[in-house]
Amino acid sequence: MEVLTNKVEISPSRMAPPAGMTGKALSWISDIDPRAKKTLAIEFDRNLIKFVLVDARGLQHGVHFLKVKFLSTEREREILKVLQENLLEMEVKRGQHATISIPRHSVHTKILRLPSHDPKELRKMALYQLQKEIPLPIAEIVFDFRVIAREDNGHTRIMAVMARLSEIRRYLELCKEVGLRVDAIRLNIEAIYHALQFIKDFKQLRESRIALVDVDFSATNILMLDRGNLLFCRSVGKGVSDLMDCMVGPERAVVYETWVNRLSDGIQSTIAVFDKSGLNRKVEHVALTGWLPRTKQLCQKLNDDLGVDSKWFDLMTPIRHYSQRQDDYSTRHWFSISTLLGMTAAPGADLMDLRPTEERRSHRKRTTLRQAIYAGLILCYILLLGLGSARLALHRRQEAVATIEHKVASLQPQVDLILQGQKLQNLLEAQIGSTKLTSSFLSKLFGHLPAGIELTSLTFLRNESMVVRGVAGALSDVFNLPPILAQQPEFNEAVIINADRRVQGEEEQVLFEMKINLQKNEK
Repeated sequence: MEVLTNKVEISPSRMAPPAGMTGKALSWISDIDPRAKKTLAIEFDRNLIKFVLVDARGLQHGVHFLKVKFLSTEREREILKVLQENLLEMEVKRGQHATISIPRHSVHTKILRLPSHDPKELRKMALYQLQKEIPLPIAEIVFDFRVIAREDNGHTRIMAVMARLSEIRRYLELCKEVGLRVDAIRLNIEAIYHALQFIKDFKQLRESRIALVDVDFSATNILMLDRGNLLFCRSVGKGVSDLMDCMVGPERAVVYETWVNRLSDGIQSTIAVFDKSGLNRKVEHVALTGWLPRTKQLCQKLNDDLGVDSKWFDLMTPIRHYSQRQDDYSTRHWFSISTLLGMTAAPGADLMDLRPTEERRSHRKRTTLRQAIYAGLILCYILLLGLGSARLALHRRQEAVATIEHKVASLQPQVDLILQGQKLQNLLEAQIGSTKLTSSFLSKLFGHLPAGIELTSLTFLRNESMVVRGVAGALSDVFNLPPILAQQPEFNEAVIINADRRVQGEEEQVLFEMKINLQKNEK
């Protein structure tokens, strides 16, 4: 039996932004890599497989595929068939990168207190400690750890996880056979820890010590958190699969009450073990997640048994429960998608990885090489873009220079005229002085000359008259000039002394001489 949903929206604000230029550069590189546009997470559990595909190519990160497939057996043949069918339905191509988690019962977890803060020393000490407790050679074990707390006396508390190498290789080979590239094998408890960001009220819980109870299909995972920091974890075999197998018949209420009592006992025993860990931190709240029937009854039972506030939080799980009858729990399936959400919320975080050492080294080399190639492509693109911009800038500069030269050439006649007028003004000032009255006479004369008349000489008799000689393009321009000047208050009379008309071909030229009597006779 399977459960299928439509699209679920996950806001991109929940994705950790890149820090600094290095993070931004890696973000640009990942944008170029088409495989980085999709995040695929697969959770292998006992008798079921969960899939989620997050597509980040739009403005919002959206869960475009979310499915749970139940298995009749755990044989490789059936697992391969389920993987192939769902990857085909997701339209995932070969070579797709994926993050997976293996069944919880295949992983052993232990909290250790070691006398060191150095990561290399902690790894060696943890391996030595675990080797004394397991009946297998260390070469047949895959191991990793995370630091939980560093104490002032030089000790460090770590969460150590280990699994059989043969079991790890089994799931790696299954994924490889269907064309997936496994980037990491995560611990489901760590993934659940990162899924807390999907709880709307988790900011309030960060200020207290809580027991996070994630009820899943095959088991219930219990995490002890102190102000958002993971301190302790444990799994109890009280998943909803135990409940489903018994929810048939008229005594369903009694069966459910028995299951709730066992779950409450498992939580109480975990809290008791945590209290004996020496951390001296008492649990203040119990937060339940997952998909549970009768959550109010379960929370009330925990409130009465534990004496602490218990509340169920919905992880915005959009799973549709298919049932022939609304009151028939035997056809319903309850499970948690916390692990899937946690793996997609922090795909590149510094989490524990249960892949073999050589597999992790090979993956790091491939990732480094791929990022180097993409960085080289970006640098080449920037270089080509810079060369193109330089050529475009040079071309535009040449166009601008040509335009300026053209405008300068068009202004040259006006510049020549201004220089000629300046020379004439300098000549007049040298000959007749520069009194205000003389300047007034000259400005009136030059200001009323028609466009077709050009003066060739001027004789100024101060306080009396001016004798003007010039060239006109037409005789009419010469005869129209005296009336124009006579209208000016500075002149008494303007008389034409002589006018000589000459015709050369089709062009007419008139040489004239005129006497202008001045009105005032003051300096």
